[in-house]
Amino acid sequence: MHLTSIVHWFGDSPDRALTMKIATCNVNSIRPRLPLVLERIAENKPDVMCLQETKVQDKDFPEEVIKKA
Repeated sequence: MHLTSIVHWFGDSPDRALTMKIATCNVNSIRPRLPLVLERIAENKPDVMCLQETKVQDKDFPEEVIKKA
C-alpha cells in the first residue's frame, strides 16, 4: 500500500494548511486481501482509499465493510 499526504493551504498562511491522506493499493482481488486492506485503513486512517484491480462486480464490492473501517 502506498500512502501519500497532501498539504494544501490557502493564501500565504501555512497555519491554515489542510492535510489529506491518500492511500492507494493494488489489491489484485479484494476478497482475499480484505483483511489486509482493513488493517491498513485502521493503521493509517487515510481520508481517501484508492483500490485497483478489485476483480469483483460493483454489487459484490464490500463497500459497507470498508466504510465502517
